[in-house]
Amino acid sequence: MTPGTTSATSSSSSASPDLGERYAFAIPDWYPELLDAVADRARFGRQRALAAANQRLVQTYWAVGNEVLARQSAEGWGARVIDRLSADLRKRFPDATGFSPRNLKYMRAFAEAWPDEAIVQRSAAQLPWRHNMALLDKLDATDVRLWYCRAAVEHGWSRDVLVHHIESRFHERAGKAITNFDRSLPPPDSDLAQQATRDPYLFDFVGIADLRRERALVMHSSDTAPIGVAEWTTAITASLPAELESSLPTVAELEAELAETNSPVGGELEQTDDQ
Repeated sequence: MTPGTTSATSSSSSASPDLGERYAFAIPDWYPELLDAVADRARFGRQRALAAANQRLVQTYWAVGNEVLARQSAEGWGARVIDRLSADLRKRFPDATGFSPRNLKYMRAFAEAWPDEAIVQRSAAQLPWRHNMALLDKLDATDVRLWYCRAAVEHGWSRDVLVHHIESRFHERAGKAITNFDRSLPPPDSDLAQQATRDPYLFDFVGIADLRRERALVMHSSDTAPIGVAEWTTAITASLPAELESSLPTVAELEAELAETNSPVGGELEQTDDQ
């Protein structure tokens, strides 16, 4: 028997073990530790990758909003320009839905609310875009908005929990309870970390706008595509569990929800552009 491996209970057993049992008997004692270490590294790597992509999304949205804001201030335009910009961007990026007029107005409001790009990089860019939209809708004071931004990152709040705490004025009760202002990642088991894995704005930004349509297209082509094509799919799409695939909202669905709720930012900016 090889040292450090699990031995068989009986070498004279008449029943031959199945493949799983033979495989299990060959596993060294140190294997569970290796498995845990590799899984932890993979989990941390995925979280870092998602965080990096999300930071780029938020920084890009800020840059777009800042460009629109600067042009608007310098040129004095307002009527219909964002609608035209949205239409032209959709022509250049036909698979993307994140450049709708409503979302462009959120980008403009985002740049106006956070004029310091360094603060955006340190704080706002650590949150998914929908969290930032909620901060814009619910809060006017910059210092209070920054407090909730940092609190959401530190405690890993989902968007709904963030909104609940804002509406209940949690900051007035918590005082200076937020301690880790430099946290770059939410707790890995938090609701925020889980929401980051299913953010439709993030999937749209990286070019995977409609995972369900892509999955359906691949399945539909399985009987007619040439050899090899039927097996093709993107790594992210293939890794999505069925329940996530069916529950993932699209950007269009989220914007329809925003339109129904008459969000303050959307409503205010609609009036601004009609001047």
